Amino acid sequence: MSSIPCIIIPAIVGAICGILGYLIGRMAWNGTEGGRASTLKAELDACRSHSKSLNSRVETLEGELAAAKSSASSPNAVMTAASPVVQKPKAKPKAKPTTTPKAKAKPKATAKTKAAVGKK
Repeated sequence: MSSIPCIIIPAIVGAICGILGYLIGRMAWNGTEGGRASTLKAELDACRSHSKSLNSRVETLEGELAAAKSSASSPNAVMTAASPVVQKPKAKPKAKPTTTPKAKAKPKATAKTKAAVGKK
C-alpha cells in the first residue's frame, strides 16, 4: 500500500510538466516560423541566381581560354586584349655549388722556434 504514492506522484508531476511544456511551446511559437521560412526562401533564391551568374562567367572564361589556346597554337598568333596568352616562366639559372674554404697551411718550424719551444 505504501508503493502507490511512489508511482502516482511522479506520474502526476510528469503530466503537469508535459502540459506546461506544450502550452509554453505554443505561446513561444506565435507563427514566427512562417516569417523565417520566407526569409530563408528569399536567401536561397538569391544564392541560386548568384550561382547561375557565376556558372555563366565560368563558361565565358573557359571559352576565352580555349580561344587563347587555339590562337597561341596557330602560326600567325595575334595577341588581343580579350584573349591574352600566358607564357611559362623561364627557369632560374642553377646556383654554383659553394666550395668549402681550404685549411690554411701550417707554418714550418724554424731552428729559432724549435729552440724556443725546446725541441730538437
